Amino acid sequence: MPSLHMRDRLDRAFLATLMAIGTAYLVLFAWYFPTVMIRRPYSDMFHYIIDYLDYPRTGGFVHYLWSQFLYSEHRQIWMRLLTALDVGVFGGVAYPFLVADTLAVLALPLLMGREVARLGLPPALGATAIWTIFMLTLTTANVADCSIPIEGIYPQTVLFVVLSLVLFDGAEERGGTATLRRLGAMAAAIAAGLASAVGLIIWPILVWAAWRGALGWRWIAAAVIVGGAFIALYTHGLVLFGLHAAMTGDGQFYSSAHLFQLADALVTFLGLPWTRAPALATAGRVAGVGLLLIGLFVVFRRGLLDPPCDRLERIAVGLIMFSLATAAFAVLGRTGSQWLGIWPVRYALFLVPLHAGLFCLTLPWLKRRWAGRGARRVIQAAALAFGAVMLVQQIAAGQAGARESRTWNADIADFMASGREPPNPKVLWGDLATTRHVVEEMRRRQLYIDVD
Repeated sequence: MPSLHMRDRLDRAFLATLMAIGTAYLVLFAWYFPTVMIRRPYSDMFHYIIDYLDYPRTGGFVHYLWSQFLYSEHRQIWMRLLTALDVGVFGGVAYPFLVADTLAVLALPLLMGREVARLGLPPALGATAIWTIFMLTLTTANVADCSIPIEGIYPQTVLFVVLSLVLFDGAEERGGTATLRRLGAMAAAIAAGLASAVGLIIWPILVWAAWRGALGWRWIAAAVIVGGAFIALYTHGLVLFGLHAAMTGDGQFYSSAHLFQLADALVTFLGLPWTRAPALATAGRVAGVGLLLIGLFVVFRRGLLDPPCDRLERIAVGLIMFSLATAAFAVLGRTGSQWLGIWPVRYALFLVPLHAGLFCLTLPWLKRRWAGRGARRVIQAAALAFGAVMLVQQIAAGQAGARESRTWNADIADFMASGREPPNPKVLWGDLATTRHVVEEMRRRQLYIDVD
């Protein structure tokens, strides 16, 4: 039987190896950040910019903030505020977006890791769990969401959703501090909706969390009333382009062909970022099916049927609910005749709550088996294998993102300099003439002049 000293030495070697993998992982995230970065405006960024420049004669600043984003169901207040800061204060440099969105992405593993730390795991297992949360979040597939200003709605939405769930839970916490935390959770839920309409999903999840967390009828009623009032205010006067059009179109919504398309889109979404790579498209869809089935099982079994669970489990189930609901809404609102069998990699950040939530649900089971020497070695080997695979994915996804960004940057720079129609029509906002008008206005005001 190995001595205690030998076991400690093996544990230290495991932790050192895991930390080395984790450090390399974070270095790669930072390395690919500037290679994926696109600071020049393109596509919808032109809309944000011209709306800000025109607000004095189109209804004022409050109207500018609250305006519906064109051809979507979103009121993107945080993006509009960052545009005002970037254009109005800094003269168009994109850095306010990059800083805010990077901080939002970095905050996600910190919030979830704090919950893991409260579980009382053995130190080595706790460190492994927290590093795993970081690796699930800080993938190079998610670099685009914090290094390209136009993608900022995704980290903003997910941050406020996670913050809301973390602040709201805790039936054992009483008194003024608990009340302030739950009021803060509702403020964060409102902030999630002000990032994108996807953030509205958090309100029914908070109602569920109040019920499962035994917070009492007052907090259940508060979540229903405040959430209902905010959703009514949010949707008042909103023109629906996606979900409503999908379900009230030409009667083909329930056709077998369209339902198959929806199913394919759903598992493709849930298989991100792997379904983004042609070589991994099939494996990614298989992963998407698995995540869908496991996620639904967890929601119904652990979220509805089993006896009330502990704090971490409630938060984890809430995170899973959010990702599954996001996938469903994205599929209903975005698929149709234009569905080409692929989702933009930017949506992968919406699946971080699903991945992290499922992993957190395994921690009590891992904790019970960690004390056994044989089981601990198996868990450690699995953790190192997972880290190695994620490290390979970090390089592959980073290289793919860098190649794509180089093409985008070249097309945007050529269009900004020449005004010629770009090879990629997604560079434009609306049509060529409209986008040229915005660029001319930017040039007249000396905006984004020195952006590379």
